[in-house]
Amino acid sequence: MNSKEQIIEKLNDVIFKFEDSSKIVDYAIVFNERVVLAPNTTYLTKQKVLDILNNLNIENSEKNFQKGVVNLMSFEFEEDMLYYVRSTPQIRIIASIKNLTAEDARKNLLDFAMRMKTIIKPLSEPTVKDATEEKINQTLARLDALVKEFKIPKFEGFKKLVKFAIPFKKK
Repeated sequence: MNSKEQIIEKLNDVIFKFEDSSKIVDYAIVFNERVVLAPNTTYLTKQKVLDILNNLNIENSEKNFQKGVVNLMSFEFEEDMLYYVRSTPQIRIIASIKNLTAEDARKNLLDFAMRMKTIIKPLSEPTVKDATEEKINQTLARLDALVKEFKIPKFEGFKKLVKFAIPFKKK
């Protein structure tokens, strides 16, 4: 498995390319139970992301998602059009789109989610191969440990990109 530094560097590259090519800056990445806001977001806040996750019944909508593929849905929240992308069950993206057509937004977000999925996939292999509760918990613990590292100064990765990363508890 790749080291944390390598994974963070790959994620860092994917995020830079995504922001440069798509011009989408208002987004949050939800890693399992940790929210990471993009550094230049002006619309999304910690509270808005938590409201979206907890109050819009997204878990019920996810029941219709196909397993093993990236899924995307759009919805209105406080009169704004938002996109929700599930890259994997542990990685989700919420984005507010202002200056793009719906088709461009979907294309860019799906590409971003696929690239993230490719990088994170080695962490979730035990979940796919042997879905015991213990294996799933180990996988989620590794993912959460990786995301926590984004705030540590010795890593060049997300510390430059992330406004803040905060843990949250689901209701």
